Parts: sequence; structure tokens; C-alpha cells
Amino acid sequence: MLVVGFDVVSRSWVAGDSGVEVLPLLDGELLLDEASRGEVSQDAGRYLSQTPQAVLRPGSVNDVQAMIRFCRKHEITVAARGLANTTHGQGLVGGLLIDMRSLNTIHEIHEDRAVVDAGADWLQLTTAATREASPRRR
Repeated sequence: MLVVGFDVVSRSWVAGDSGVEVLPLLDGELLLDEASRGEVSQDAGRYLSQTPQAVLRPGSVNDVQAMIRFCRKHEITVAARGLANTTHGQGLVGGLLIDMRSLNTIHEIHEDRAVVDAGADWLQLTTAATREASPRRR
């Protein structure tokens, strides 16, 4: 059976089934391919770049928690990234980059606050809030 894990000797992510520390079960996906890693390797200003070893597209908050615990155990650097609006590389990392855009659910909208996941953006929120505030049409 093919599993994705972390080789503690070479300190690298691997696809294989022997001699690796098996990753926790995830609702989302852990990406090791060059295209996925390259997509998140620059900041908004394209001034700095750093390619992560792996990209997590979490399917749940549990994925984020599990992978942070895993990375802490193995001393792997972690950064979370939303829309990458930083301009001096603050969201770049050589270890695991958590791409928060997949966690974009808007849970609640109130007059004075909204409860949203970390990947929800302003356009998504204002569109939902406008829809929520509009009188219902019959």
C-alpha cells in the first residue's frame, strides 16, 4: 500500500511504505508535486521566494491541528497562507505550507460580526453579507 510519510533520517517528505513515519489521516490532501509547491513559493510582491517541501490543503481544522502536531514532533517549520498578500516573504517556508484557501466556509453572519474559516476572503464575505441583508423576494 502506498502511503505518504516523512523520512526522519533524510528529513524529507516521501511517497512509499517502508522506513517512514506515517502521516495522520487527513480530510484534505498533502501535495508534494513541483507544480503545487511552486504555486505557493512567492509572496505577493514577487520580491522573495521559497519553495516548501510540502503543501497541505486542509479539508478540516482537524487536518491543521494534526499536521502541526506532526511537524512539531519532527521539527518541521510550518507557515499558514491565505491569499498571500504579504510582500516580504512572511508566509513563505521551506517546510510545510498550509494553504488555508480550502477552509473558506462562512458559518454565521450577524450585524456586528461574522464567523468564518481562515480561508474566507473579503469578496466572499461581503457577497454573503449583502445577500443576508437583502430583503427576501417572492
